[in-house]
Amino acid sequence: TRNARVMIGKSPKGITLQVVDNGKGFELPGISGTREKGQGLGILGMRERARVVGGRFMILSRPGKGTRVRVHLPLGVEQSAKLKESQNGKNKNRPR
Repeated sequence: TRNARVMIGKSPKGITLQVVDNGKGFELPGISGTREKGQGLGILGMRERARVVGGRFMILSRPGKGTRVRVHLPLGVEQSAKLKESQNGKNKNRPR
């Protein structure tokens, strides 16, 4: 049986999202910081997006034991400003 739990928590330091499943899991050396043949951009994209706003992205997985993905995003003035700048930069090139 496959089960997944999604947990979201908020503290004065930030927001944490955690997804845990009891699926088949995978070998972590298979997900590196570089794209390999056949590897999608999903994990790399999540890691990069968290990094851009000063957050942390973590994956724990073992074959046969499931996977845990955790993202922590800070709630600070500086990080909020970075996020707004990033969003404004994207909107400047978008036709209206």
